[in-house]
Amino acid sequence: MIRALFVLAVAIPTGMAADDNKSEDFPKLILGKWEITKAGGAAPAGTTLEFAKNKKVTMVLKEDDADIKVEGTYTIEKDKITLKFKFGDTDSEEDLTITKLTDKAMELKDKDGGVDVLKKLK
Repeated sequence: MIRALFVLAVAIPTGMAADDNKSEDFPKLILGKWEITKAGGAAPAGTTLEFAKNKKVTMVLKEDDADIKVEGTYTIEKDKITLKFKFGDTDSEEDLTITKLTDKAMELKDKDGGVDVLKKLK
């Protein structure tokens, strides 16, 4: 189970091209709770990511009939976001590219080209 979580976290894909927003707006725009509506990687649709001001991130993976909650940290530099999670004794780090980020929509692209489409939840 831990290994499956690690694989899911590492494979979380990301966006496309940074839309019309300036990358200096990304730290503010990303705050809040987001849901993956179209999965391009291992994290299934329905998975949520919640970004807090204190650089903490909470991911809730939708796995069969269970929700798996994982907490970590994030950093943003220009159009790059780095997510760090710990699964037991294993550390996971994923670098993603923000290809689109507005107050309602986000797209993240992983190193393999997989793109997750997310919508902001209220």
